[in-house]
Amino acid sequence: MAYTVNITSTTTTSENEIGLNYGYFRTISGILKLVELIFGLINTALYAASTVFAIREYREV
Repeated sequence: MAYTVNITSTTTTSENEIGLNYGYFRTISGILKLVELIFGLINTALYAASTVFAIREYREV
C-alpha cells in the first residue's frame, strides 16, 4: 500500500520584509534570546548615557 503526499508551500516575502518564525520565540531558547536582546539594548542605552555624563563631568573640571 503506497501513499502519495503532495505538499505545496507558498511563502512570499518582499525585499524589505523579514520572514520570522514566531514559533521559535515560544520555546525556552527563544524566550532567553529575547531576554538577552532586551538586556543588551538596556545595557547599550545605559552605557551611552554614562559616557555622555562622564564627558560632561570631565569638561567641567
